[in-house]
Amino acid sequence: MDAADSLRQKDQQLVEHYTALSQSLFLEMFGDVFLNNKHYPKATFKQLLDKVQIGPFGSQLHKHDYVENGVPLINPVHIVESKVLPSNSFSILKEKYDSLPNYHLKEGDLIMARRGEMGRCALITRKEEGFFCGTGSLYLRPNNNVNSTFLLHVITSDSGKSYLERNAQGVTMMNLNKKIILNIEIGLPPIELQNQFEVSINLIEQQKQQAQANLEKSEALFNSLLQRAFTGELTANKAA
Repeated sequence: MDAADSLRQKDQQLVEHYTALSQSLFLEMFGDVFLNNKHYPKATFKQLLDKVQIGPFGSQLHKHDYVENGVPLINPVHIVESKVLPSNSFSILKEKYDSLPNYHLKEGDLIMARRGEMGRCALITRKEEGFFCGTGSLYLRPNNNVNSTFLLHVITSDSGKSYLERNAQGVTMMNLNKKIILNIEIGLPPIELQNQFEVSINLIEQQKQQAQANLEKSEALFNSLLQRAFTGELTANKAA
């Protein structure tokens, strides 16, 4: 059981290593783009986005519009560690979805929390294309001047989170609006460098996904052994 626990901890450390590696690579290549300490030309999000769309008002979605196994609806709770994790139990009717085309997500969009935890953001991949932007979210549609993966790391960086927290509205709960998003200004590196960053991040993500799969297996093994220890099965097997 000690060996299983050791394996589980090593797999967890490896996942954390790849997460830290992505953050370190961003800082190494671009520095702090909010401070612009690498002296890139400045650009506002207004110059970098084709669209900023706040999620629908509550009055646009009613209780009867929510169903199981419908079109996935993405609220902040479904954005975990820069990934979209939809829930089959939190989706909407196809008819309602079709009636609200402004909230349809496309590959390359960035969906983020517009209230609560600032900097919670994920990239929409081909797998999530066509999902629905929820009431608690907003999405950004980058133009050709910026790479979506680069922009994701801008928003989820420590500096990005701090910027959003300083500029968000509200006291009991922080809120973002379109004006706050469009006024964000950063140092913008050449698009070729942004694209190189995306290639490197994709390689890191592949390794991280493998490490995550190994972690899930080692956790399952550890939990199984733990359960057997509680029931006395391990002790009985050793005695035999």
